[in-house]
Amino acid sequence: MLSGEWTINDAGLLVLSDERTQLVAEINLQEDGPLHFVLAGSPEEDPGLVFSKE
Repeated sequence: MLSGEWTINDAGLLVLSDERTQLVAEINLQEDGPLHFVLAGSPEEDPGLVFSKE
């Protein structure tokens, strides 16, 4: 489980930080569509994760 404070930085990346770790990811959220999530620094061929509402 991830916890901490999150922000969107100047480059549009999601940054989640707590006192010991930091996670940086590129996100793409289209209106009424899925959220596409890829960790920063992932290989080019990494499809990332897709989250959607049902």
